[in-house]
Amino acid sequence: MNNLKRIFSYMKKNTIITLIILTIISTLIGVITPYIIGKAIDNINKNIINLLIVLLIFYIMKLIISIITNNIVIIKSQNILYELRKEVFNKLEQLPLTYFDKNDKGNIMSILTNDIDKINDCLSEVIITIIASIITFIGVTIMMFYMNFILSSIVIITVPLFFIIISKMSKKINDYFMESQNTLGELTSETEEIVSNLKTIKTINKEKYFIRKFDKINEKYKKISINSNMYSYLLLPINIILNNLSNILIIGVGSILVVKGKIEIGSIIAFLSYASMFREPITEVASLSSTIGEAIAGSNRIFEIIDYKIEKNKNNKKLDFKKNIVFKNVKFKYDKKYILKNIDFEIKAKEKIAIIGQTGSGKTTIASLLLKFYKINSGKILIDNIDINDIDIKSLRENIGIVLQENYLFNGTIMENIKYGNKISDEKVIEICKKIGANRFIEKLENGYNTVIDYDASNISNGEKQLISIIRCIVKNPKIVILDEATSDVDLKTEKYIYQGLQELLKNKTSIIIAHRLSTIKNADKIIVIEKGKIIEIGNHNKLIKNKNKYYELYNKQFE
Repeated sequence: MNNLKRIFSYMKKNTIITLIILTIISTLIGVITPYIIGKAIDNINKNIINLLIVLLIFYIMKLIISIITNNIVIIKSQNILYELRKEVFNKLEQLPLTYFDKNDKGNIMSILTNDIDKINDCLSEVIITIIASIITFIGVTIMMFYMNFILSSIVIITVPLFFIIISKMSKKINDYFMESQNTLGELTSETEEIVSNLKTIKTINKEKYFIRKFDKINEKYKKISINSNMYSYLLLPINIILNNLSNILIIGVGSILVVKGKIEIGSIIAFLSYASMFREPITEVASLSSTIGEAIAGSNRIFEIIDYKIEKNKNNKKLDFKKNIVFKNVKFKYDKKYILKNIDFEIKAKEKIAIIGQTGSGKTTIASLLLKFYKINSGKILIDNIDINDIDIKSLRENIGIVLQENYLFNGTIMENIKYGNKISDEKVIEICKKIGANRFIEKLENGYNTVIDYDASNISNGEKQLISIIRCIVKNPKIVILDEATSDVDLKTEKYIYQGLQELLKNKTSIIIAHRLSTIKNADKIIVIEKGKIIEIGNHNKLIKNKNKYYELYNKQFE
C-alpha cells in the first residue's frame, strides 16, 4: 500500500487541491439535488418552476466540473506514467548484469507494460472516485439525519455488515492479484523465449514440449485470474442484496411515517436517493478493489526496480589507456561457484594476446570483468596502475571495443547500425567500408547503406551481421579491442572481408582474442590457456607447442 501512496506523491499538491475543490463542489451539488427534488414533489403546486431552474443550473455546473476534472486526471495521470516509465527504464540501464541474469526478460517487459497499465487504470479511476466517495458519505449522512433520524438509522445499520465482508475479502483479493501479476510475468517471459527461438525449437522437434510448458503456465494464470476476479466481483451482488433490503425497509417504515403525518412523500423519494448515494461510496470502493489490488501488486514490482540499490564509487577516475592491463590474483564466483581462481597476467599496450580453453572454462568472464559487467570477489584488475574499481565506467568503456560471436543489430538502417554511439559522417563510414571491401556486399543490397535491418536481422547473413559489428568497432576506434569468438560463425561469402576488417580493427591496438579456432591466434604475442577457471599455460605459439602440454593437445586435435 505504501508504494501505491508513492505513485500519488508524483502528483503536485496544487493539482490535488484543485481536484479536491472541484470534486467537493460537484459532490455537494449531487448531495443537495435529491433534497430539492423532494421539495419540488411536496410543493408541486407552488414554486415548482424556480426549483426546476435551480436543478437545471446544478446539472449544468456538475457537467462542466466533470469535464474539467476528467481532463485534469487524464493529463496528470499520463504525466505520472511517463515519469514512472522513464525512471524504470533509466534504472534498468544502470543495473548490473547480475540483475538481468537472475530476472527473466519477459518478466521485466511485463513490469514496463502490464504493471504500468494497471497503474494507469488506478490513477484514472481511483483519484476522483475516492475523493467523491468520502465527501458523498459525509454529506449524505448529514442530509439524512437532518431529514429523519429513524430512516437514517435503517440505512446505516446495513453498513457494518458490508464492512465486515469487505475486510475479510480484500486481503484475499490483493494476494491473488499479486500472484496474478507474477504469473503474467512468467507467461510473458515464456512467450518471448519461445517466439525468439522458434527456428531452433522447430529444428530440434521440440514444439510439443514447449506447448506443454506454455500450457502449464497458462493454466496456472487462468486459475489465479478466475479466483481473483470471482472474489472481486462477488462484492457487487452482495452489495445489491443489502441495497434492496435497505430500500424495502425505507419504503415500509416511511409509509408508516407518512400515514402518521411525520414525513411527506417527497422526503421518502429523496431518502431512497440518499440511501442509494450513501451506499454508493461503498459500492464504488468494492468495485475498485480489483483495480486497487492490481495497482498495489504492480507498484510493488515497479518500485522493486526503482529502489534496487546500486553501489556508487565516488572516486571515479578518467582513463586514457597507454601502458598495460594487469590481473592480480583475481577470483570471481557466481552463485557461490568460483568461475575464476587466482588469475594473474599482464597485457602491455599494443600487445596481442589470445585466451583459449574449453567451453565454460572462464574465457568470456575475463572480458566481462574487464568491462566491469561484474565485480570481482578478490584480487585486483589494474589499468595503467589504476584500480578498475576507481575508473569511471563510461570512461573505461570508451577505451574498449568488443565484437562478440552473436552481435545484436538494431532495427534500423545499416548506416545507423554502424554509427550507433559514434559521431562520424556518412562519407567517413563509406571510406572505412571501402578500405576493407565491405562496400561490395552493402552496395549490392537494394537500398545500399539505407537498407533497413529487420527486427531479428533475418534479411542479412550471419557473416554480414558480424562484418557490420566489426565496422562499428572500427568506427569507435577504441584503444583496447576484445574479440569474443568473433570468427566462429563466419560464412564463406564474407570470410575474406571479415579478416580484412579485423586486420584494420587490430592495427596499433591492444587486443584480447578469445577463440576456439586456434589457427586464428598463432601470431598472438601471448597465448593464455585456461582450464576450470585457472591459468595452466602462458606463452607464444612456438613456446607452447614445444612444451607439449594442453595447448599442444588442443592444437593437434583441431588439425587431426
